[in-house]
Amino acid sequence: MSQSQLEPDVGMSLKVAMRRMASAVSIVTAVDAAGERAAMTATSVTSLTLDPPSMLVCINRNARIHRFLEAAGNFCINILAADQIVHAQACGGGSVPGERFAIPGWDEKAGIPVLDGAQAAILCRQKSRMTFGTHDIVIGEVMKVLIGNTDVDPLLYIDGSYARVGEKI
Repeated sequence: MSQSQLEPDVGMSLKVAMRRMASAVSIVTAVDAAGERAAMTATSVTSLTLDPPSMLVCINRNARIHRFLEAAGNFCINILAADQIVHAQACGGGSVPGERFAIPGWDEKAGIPVLDGAQAAILCRQKSRMTFGTHDIVIGEVMKVLIGNTDVDPLLYIDGSYARVGEKI
């Protein structure tokens, strides 16, 4: 018997627990063969290894960007600055896909949408993916890293709200 069968509320308990962990907010972007762009706000993003330089992002298979990542070889992880809440909201769940790039600030590098003013933009070549539950775990080998010209002030997500880093301790 699995743990989730033993504790029917374990999924909800995990959701409550994860709301207590601050996460940096990113927008993952990709382009399909026809040139159509997709963007999704994500907090399940992490570095994987420095040798080779690689990133990991988890994508719900029901998300619109999922089909883009299946077809595209490359994607970009835009790590948002605290003043880019409007971009995070525009690319979040329930927003209209065509409006995600209507907000000024988008550029292209290597044919992939990159957000100007982001803390960093990490361009990746998809190397591997695996399915687990409702999501795909996508591994990208880092091709290029663009560091923003701003102070370190990332947009965070904690307890269902956007936030910024407070006092250093």
